[in-house]
Amino acid sequence: MALGDGARIAAPGQSYGALSPLPIAALRLEDQVVAQLNRLGLRQIGDLLGQPRASLARRFGRGLVSRLDQAMGSLVKISD
Repeated sequence: MALGDGARIAAPGQSYGALSPLPIAALRLEDQVVAQLNRLGLRQIGDLLGQPRASLARRFGRGLVSRLDQAMGSLVKISD
């Protein structure tokens, strides 16, 4: 679904498919976190969605998991 400002909302149940091909930088993470993830070969959001959440949080901080939750629609607002 398109919104007036050019933003898009994925249809129910389609978030994974819509987000998976996007670059990790689309999550608006710190540059150093994006660089670390890229060095590990994790370049797209879909690469992260299949990873254990506890491991991601432990290694890259809770902010990464919060951004994933926010992108998937399970977390409405996070503190930056």
